[in-house]
Amino acid sequence: MTGFISTWWGQGSYEDHTFKLLLDQAETNNFKTTIYWETAPGKGREQISRAVSDLVYVLKNYGSSRAFLKVDGKPVIFVYGRVMGEVPLASWPAIITQTRAQAGDFLLIADGYNENFARMFDGLHTYNNCAQVQGKSPTELRAWSRESYASAVQLARQQGRISCVTVIPGYDDTKIRKPGLAVDRQDGEVYRVLWREAIRAQPDWVLITSFNEWHEGSEIEPSREDGDKYLKLTAEYAPLFLRRNQFTPRSPQNRRSPPINCVNCADYFMAEPSVCCPNSAVRRIGCSMPDCR
Repeated sequence: MTGFISTWWGQGSYEDHTFKLLLDQAETNNFKTTIYWETAPGKGREQISRAVSDLVYVLKNYGSSRAFLKVDGKPVIFVYGRVMGEVPLASWPAIITQTRAQAGDFLLIADGYNENFARMFDGLHTYNNCAQVQGKSPTELRAWSRESYASAVQLARQQGRISCVTVIPGYDDTKIRKPGLAVDRQDGEVYRVLWREAIRAQPDWVLITSFNEWHEGSEIEPSREDGDKYLKLTAEYAPLFLRRNQFTPRSPQNRRSPPINCVNCADYFMAEPSVCCPNSAVRRIGCSMPDCR
């Protein structure tokens, strides 16, 4: 493993304090780490202001550390699906632009594979694919992951974005949720199959869910049940990926201003700053919707 993505719930939170400790350790161990932005409370302008404040805080307090994950010198932040659901798509241009103005350039990796995210964010990933993995035999899992991973990488690369795929050892949250969801580990075969297909897909990064999410049963950290089996499997497959991966992550090449929404129909398009009016409204120039007036 070359880094950790650490849960982060806001300024001054417990997770904020623990991230400082993690970053200190990473600096002394040639390791990379970044935050997993978990929540963006509020609505409208209040939410935008809070989101910008949180991002600026992270970038100014942690982004300059040599251990903070960067691509081409730009700090990288992963956005969890909860935030993707909380923040309307129309709010992201303001969040991204205002944050860059206050803290410099940075990269956001969205949770979810879809065209809107690929156009707006700097990379794509998914935290957990347990629902898709559940109930599949190794043969079925191989076929699904081969197609799914290839599609995810293609979507990101078509837009010049950073591509990530996720591997899991298994999953079981039935102790904390009812009815919950369980994915049998099949004595390590789920992890092996997913790793092999992840390597085949040649993404920029392979993400592991998770190192120590014990309450959801996805940990690879040593346990009474499995000992250090999953760390050994990781040590077997991760070097293969690192050796064979020909795609060193680069800052997206076709970045201009963040996507802006047309005031008439909410279609999104890549716009230069000059397109914006002083009141932040957007002219129709560039809108791809034929019926937009």
